[in-house]
Amino acid sequence: MNNSQIFESMGVINITPNSFSDGGKHTSSSTVLNEIQLMKKYGCKIFDFGAESTAPFNEGIDSNLEIERFKKYFLPILDSIPKDSKISIDTYKIETMRKLLESGLERYNVIFNDVSGSLDIELKELLHDYPNVIYVYSHNLCSSRAATQEHIKFKSNKYGNKFYQEVLSYFKEAETWFLENNINNQVWFDPCFGFSKDYQQNLDLIVETPNLIQEFGTNMQWLLGISKKSFLRKLINGDEEQTEQVERSEVAHSLILDRWVSQIPPDYQVVIRMHDVSLISAVKRCKEMFET
Repeated sequence: MNNSQIFESMGVINITPNSFSDGGKHTSSSTVLNEIQLMKKYGCKIFDFGAESTAPFNEGIDSNLEIERFKKYFLPILDSIPKDSKISIDTYKIETMRKLLESGLERYNVIFNDVSGSLDIELKELLHDYPNVIYVYSHNLCSSRAATQEHIKFKSNKYGNKFYQEVLSYFKEAETWFLENNINNQVWFDPCFGFSKDYQQNLDLIVETPNLIQEFGTNMQWLLGISKKSFLRKLINGDEEQTEQVERSEVAHSLILDRWVSQIPPDYQVVIRMHDVSLISAVKRCKEMFET
């Protein structure tokens, strides 16, 4: 394998009753901790915790309920998370992120995984207050944080190379915003597959992702997440029950990972957000087997 890169994995742990993939699975702190231990076996050191499902068919929740879920299932096991890990919080609410940081999260290696695509004064203040927090800026065309749950209503009308150029400009403008606002936090970019994009736009972006990453050089870190997205289930075009479709979508996921590993140079920093972190290990073993 001439490209020695195998992407770092971010393991998804949803503490919600209605997430499309594992809703209701983690109903206690012990099940959350067990999931962390399982992911560790596959070398995962970044754990992404979410307390609200942003799937289009689910209603949003307020910050109080979101914080309550974090307090019930996440904060009690905080000290049990391996010290060399990064803890990612999947929320678009500034008040939720601030409350968790004030509750002791500040002591850890923290990522604010924000899918809203909002560059606002609240974000600026938070990142200035907590300069050690890593911030994930996502491609999302929502009009505001409050509209994030309705992201599917906000889409571009461009496709192919025109859509790619629009996404590229989106991140270039964000890069300027962070610089002008003196935000010295480490910032990651996320194309945010599935958010404010239709089926074809997601596929267009998958093809262009290696080009997008290389446009920003080796200093920018990227977060890529297509695990169990609905457009992958449509891609396989099966009529089976959803469970089987999700399992088959992981086949498409592995093929896309293989393409990205082959096309993105090894000195670029890429994290893959996954529900099944063993998939990266499987892709790596297959490439080593057939390319030696």
